[in-house]
Amino acid sequence: MTITDLGAGATVFSLAGSVHIGDVVYVASRNIDPMLVVGYDLDKNAVTTITEVPGSKSAQALTTSSDGRYVYVGIDGTKSDTLKNLIRIDVSQPDAPREELVRIPKFNALHMTTAPDGVIFLVGQPGGDIHEYNPKTGATRLLANPEPTAQWGRTVVATDSTVYVGYRGRGADGTGSAAKLYAVDRTSGVATSILPQEFAAATELRDLGIMDDKLIAVGSTAGGVGVALIDLDTPANYTIASTGRTLAKLPITYDGKIYFAGDGVTEYNPASGEFRNIDLPDGQYGETWGLFERNGRLVVTSGFGLIFEIDPATFETVQHDLVEGGAPAGPQLAMSVTASSQYVYVGGNNAIARHDLRTGEVVNLYAPGEAKDGAIVDGVYYTGQYSGVGIMRYDPRSDGRWPVVAATLPHGQNRPQDVQWDAATCRLLVGSQSDTAGGGAYFAFDPATGTLSTEALNPFGDGQYVRQLTASDGIAYLGGQQATGDGGTILAWDQRNRRELWRLAPTSLKRGITGLAVHGHYLYVVAYAGAFAVIDLRNRTVVHESQHNDLIPNWGTLLVHRGQVYGASAESFFRFDRRTFAIEPLATGLGGEWYGMPRVSVDERGRFYGIKGRNLVRIEVQG
Repeated sequence: MTITDLGAGATVFSLAGSVHIGDVVYVASRNIDPMLVVGYDLDKNAVTTITEVPGSKSAQALTTSSDGRYVYVGIDGTKSDTLKNLIRIDVSQPDAPREELVRIPKFNALHMTTAPDGVIFLVGQPGGDIHEYNPKTGATRLLANPEPTAQWGRTVVATDSTVYVGYRGRGADGTGSAAKLYAVDRTSGVATSILPQEFAAATELRDLGIMDDKLIAVGSTAGGVGVALIDLDTPANYTIASTGRTLAKLPITYDGKIYFAGDGVTEYNPASGEFRNIDLPDGQYGETWGLFERNGRLVVTSGFGLIFEIDPATFETVQHDLVEGGAPAGPQLAMSVTASSQYVYVGGNNAIARHDLRTGEVVNLYAPGEAKDGAIVDGVYYTGQYSGVGIMRYDPRSDGRWPVVAATLPHGQNRPQDVQWDAATCRLLVGSQSDTAGGGAYFAFDPATGTLSTEALNPFGDGQYVRQLTASDGIAYLGGQQATGDGGTILAWDQRNRRELWRLAPTSLKRGITGLAVHGHYLYVVAYAGAFAVIDLRNRTVVHESQHNDLIPNWGTLLVHRGQVYGASAESFFRFDRRTFAIEPLATGLGGEWYGMPRVSVDERGRFYGIKGRNLVRIEVQG
């Protein structure tokens, strides 16, 4: 066996939060170790400061001090008992030094805001806690928790007297998700629900802003994205308008109008009630992590590692590339690996690295979100794209650096888990998870017609989502997992008649199913932490059970190639004996640094591709 190192799997500068002070945009990197906060000067077209922030992969929560001297950054403090998870960066100093401020125990900040008097408010996970930090005294306190069962605090804004918080809360029956919005008195901590009834069916109150004496609230309504203007003094008085967009966040005001990002940038004129899309002349914004106004232009921070300046009147656009300006791109944790004999694609955050096996050239494709898994069909690459993007298609012969959305998954099915090509039906099979409602679904996509069909919504019926799937002889086999990690149910689905045939939950598979493969009459099954079983499909009996935690310490996936079942985990590459089902390690000590499910992919010549550390490797097996 030969292992060849092909270099970093995906090297990009991806980001997950941004703020601006004057002419400089400050962005927090994502999926780069250590995390960086980079200052990019729009006039100089260059990075002017780089500050390391160890202890976190990313930061969504950024805000600025009232005087413009500091950038505050909230990071994840749930995985450490000592990490100070609120820091600030003094951008008035040439080297922008970092100051570690306080530790808020077991708290992951998802959003922050600065009140007019300079006090900082933070919301996030877990639950509905609203934390307060006073820069003048250095003191922190828990202001309130108006929604104790909330999944997380999504957004926060503040006036001198009141803090407004939008949540992803729980539904009335304690399951699923429901939008919540509260006004909290800064002195007493007393909270009052002020959610407009039009948002009652939404999964969350997505974002907030303030326009003069009005609170701006954006979220989903029955008519699409809704923009509500709520009277600050009398919240029961509000107006609301809806547009056909599917996502709205980062509302700002300029020249009497409201602008928000999401699936593009949209202008809303409260005076006329009209909406207008502010689209780029070429390309797309991707995931947007910042929206500001500067000198009459909108400044949009893109997860692609780009910053766009666009004139909303003329659509004249200036594009800034952070890496070209000096942002240090770094090797990312891998999301997925998908191989052909010419190209190997490695999914990252807001990018997919295309490795040309003939020339060695690596080109980053602009793909919003995360390519959780993929398949190549007749030279065309398809991905299951999180979050809520759907199925993306990329043809290297014609699409340049821009994959396109081939199909969107139904609302709520935001997290594709597995993508498999079924040659018998000439369809892509996709398993998904709903982060909001729980459960998941099983879909089939026909590349020839571009149609997506929902084969089964919540096929397990008990909250399990479709973690893995495979197909053979017209039957799809689905592997389930609960959000808690438990599960272990296998379901056989008749693709022609679209109905369940049987289900089985072997007692040895106590955790979620992470790998499935059919060879001959046998279904091979791997569950979390290395539990392994083989099921005889002729009589649905378990004919083999074993434990391989040493080779599969967490997730393990399977594939079939030339009559042999192979598998991969973050630590190893292996195969199974066709008679005894014994496992044979082929490569160990890989130390693959994965953000997604560890996988291997095989090209038409029988060469395997996986991840070692953060590098792409080719594995050639003899015999």
